[in-house]
Amino acid sequence: MTKLLACVSVYLFLAAGSVYAETLRVAVAANFAEPLKQLASVFERTTGHRVTIISGSSGKLYAQIVRGAPFDMFLSADTLKPRALVKQGIATHLFTYARGQLVLLVSKKALTQARTPAWVEWLNAPSAKRIAIANPIVAPYGIAAQQILERFSRHASTAHTGTLLVNAENVSQVGHYVKNQSVDAGFVAASLLPLFDGPNTALSGSLFSGHALSDGSPSRWVDATHWWLWYIPERAYSAILQQGVILPRANIEVANAFREFLVSTHVQTALRTDWGYLSIPDDKTTGHEPAASIQLSDDSSGVTGVMLGVTRKAHVEY
Repeated sequence: MTKLLACVSVYLFLAAGSVYAETLRVAVAANFAEPLKQLASVFERTTGHRVTIISGSSGKLYAQIVRGAPFDMFLSADTLKPRALVKQGIATHLFTYARGQLVLLVSKKALTQARTPAWVEWLNAPSAKRIAIANPIVAPYGIAAQQILERFSRHASTAHTGTLLVNAENVSQVGHYVKNQSVDAGFVAASLLPLFDGPNTALSGSLFSGHALSDGSPSRWVDATHWWLWYIPERAYSAILQQGVILPRANIEVANAFREFLVSTHVQTALRTDWGYLSIPDDKTTGHEPAASIQLSDDSSGVTGVMLGVTRKAHVEY
């Protein structure tokens, strides 16, 4: 982070030093909250401006913005919601700031071998198991997790195999379930792994060197004390391109400076090496189609969503 500060200080001073100190209120998807805290600290120290961070699921933040929430910038975990805001005339300056990486943590009590075939057998075995995913209705990482479950499941539904899908409000809550060992497995953003160091999950050292998998790369499993960590191949799920927009109430000069900071070469390198994000394809810098869609039907017990053959129920608060 010290190196990053040195690299961007002069740029930020020139980009945002001509206006009075402002406060930038940034609504950010849960997977990017921790990286943003560190990046915002660099921005604040360099420019004198303040960044206030409001984190949550992309879907809930989007709904708040539509209802007039006082945010200056929105950093979503997908492309669909920022594009929708631009189309509605609520936002401008669409940009891609990250590409997320999905990983899986599986308890060693549940899975004895760190191999993909062994995990597939465990997933499909008729035994009780709890797997946490971010709620796909509001969280793009949940959509990617459902794609993985569908890809490796031999059944139209996980229900009869004894699998209980625990729908978390966002991907950070999945991480909380995993860290507390209240589930057997959890699909999380790689960006959350630096927060997992502790007695139950030791992930010290270089987390991401050699782990960012490109198409055609073999699966990679890592020993994480009480857990097995699987770096899921990119080809197994739709790209999680994450886009942001600037909202009307923002000081455009400061917001633009922060936007340029996020997409700068130095920050993008830090996101890959320190937080496990993947490289943004050169031809995707301005956007990408949504990773997947969800078909929803209401019923008396909540919201039932069906996507790619995986069925689950969840009560959703908007």
